[in-house]
Amino acid sequence: ADAKAALEVFENFNTVLDVFDLEPAEEEVPAGIMALAEKRQEARQNKDFAAADALRDELKEQGWFIEDNPGGWRVKRL
Repeated sequence: ADAKAALEVFENFNTVLDVFDLEPAEEEVPAGIMALAEKRQEARQNKDFAAADALRDELKEQGWFIEDNPGGWRVKRL
């Protein structure tokens, strides 16, 4: 219990100062998964949101998800 409380304090401290990278190391994404993600991005750019959603669902079925952010996107393991 004490270790958990100490970790929470540490994480809160880091949210303010952002000194430590607490994100786990990113796993290498297989080429087939990246190809699906790129097809999804292309569908989004073409405003084919139904296709983009279907590709996102396909990635999810394979254990991956796409995180969209202002700088672009990245693929992460579920």
